[in-house]
Amino acid sequence: MDLNELTKPTRILDFNSPNIAKLIADKGWKNMPQEQAAREVYEFCRDEIRFGYNAEADDMPASAVLDEGLGHCNTKSTLFMALFRAIGIPCRLHGFTIDKVLQKGAMTGFVYLLAPREIIHTWVEAYFNDRWITLEGLILDEEY
Repeated sequence: MDLNELTKPTRILDFNSPNIAKLIADKGWKNMPQEQAAREVYEFCRDEIRFGYNAEADDMPASAVLDEGLGHCNTKSTLFMALFRAIGIPCRLHGFTIDKVLQKGAMTGFVYLLAPREIIHTWVEAYFNDRWITLEGLILDEEY
């Protein structure tokens, strides 16, 4: 696998967008040790991007997730990957389906009733220190 491919922007991993570039500059993530930057990016996506369901589809660009300030596993993972790639950490997305009962409470009322029985859940793997690391758990912000 060519790790360089896993550091490039894509249509949804649009880390060259002005708002993402500004965030990275403001936080200084490119000017700190990569492990520290990775930890701060993770905590930013987990805690400063609130848990919630976005107005757009799951394939919304990372810049739109940042602007909206909220996300769920798919959209928070998109922003997380864009930020990791922007600071030079190769990453990729994994997914599988979960039964919607795991989302009961997070989804309520008609939204829960109308949701399909199986829902796609995603997480990110990053290549760091010569190995793949699974990064899960950034979905729910501390306040939620």
